[in-house]
Amino acid sequence: DEAQISGTLVPAYISWLKDSASEIRDSAAQALGRVVKDHKSLTDGIAKSASLAALATEGNYQFRKVWITCAVELMDKGAASCIPVLVPQLMKLSSDKVPNVRLAVVKALVRLATHFDANIIKKDIISPLVELSKDEDADVRFYAEEAVSSELSLIVSIRVYCDAILSSFLLAFQLVFD
Repeated sequence: DEAQISGTLVPAYISWLKDSASEIRDSAAQALGRVVKDHKSLTDGIAKSASLAALATEGNYQFRKVWITCAVELMDKGAASCIPVLVPQLMKLSSDKVPNVRLAVVKALVRLATHFDANIIKKDIISPLVELSKDEDADVRFYAEEAVSSELSLIVSIRVYCDAILSSFLLAFQLVFD
């Protein structure tokens, strides 16, 4: 029952996101991903949770990282309506003072790119990655450069190809049935 899940499990998982053990935090984020995969209607409530939002600006960088993990789980497995709620904060974290947080943002953007159309990838995903490819931290720079030059380019190409096929199909469908 969703009421029981949202009233009992979700608050417990969200509280475990602040656990002192990283394994517990990561498991809680993944558990929230499983919840929204099975109960999409709970996604927005979780994404808008004040307790979850507080993690994104927490002083301890590990909590900001677990917020990224949780946000990716929600956007990857939950309802698409949570994307506009979570992406702006994810983009803010791309300029975080801690390199590990910026690196987590790079990995999150690459993972989430499959959820966006080619225009959004070009405009909203590649642009921050290009900036991160100029980062002062060598690891952040490396992974951002890799993402821009290979993985995201491939995703954009596939998305453009799929969009073209879909457009052709819709045009043919319209011609047949008009």
